[in-house]
Amino acid sequence: MDIALFGSTKSTPVQVPRDGDQLFAAFGSVEIDLSRLVLPESLRLSAMATFGGVKLIVPRGTDVVIRGFALFGSQEYKSRSERMSEASRSVIYLNAVAVFGNVEVIED
Repeated sequence: MDIALFGSTKSTPVQVPRDGDQLFAAFGSVEIDLSRLVLPESLRLSAMATFGGVKLIVPRGTDVVIRGFALFGSQEYKSRSERMSEASRSVIYLNAVAVFGNVEVIED
């Protein structure tokens, strides 16, 4: 679990997060860079941003399925225009809640 309260945290993990890991930002920001990791076929994560922001950077070719809601906030997936072959893709299932905040996923 990564938490930022009235501050910010930025990390580049050396291991793949566990299924169900959570990212939480309240009046702050959390940034996690997974772009250098080889992700499993599927990974489930949760993110909540309340008056703050959560940014998740994923490897090129990763598909992201975002579920959840935004109330006076936003959820966004910024993918690159070019896509990789189907055989090498991973899928991240992200349960995202943004209340006066922003949950953003960026493809590296």
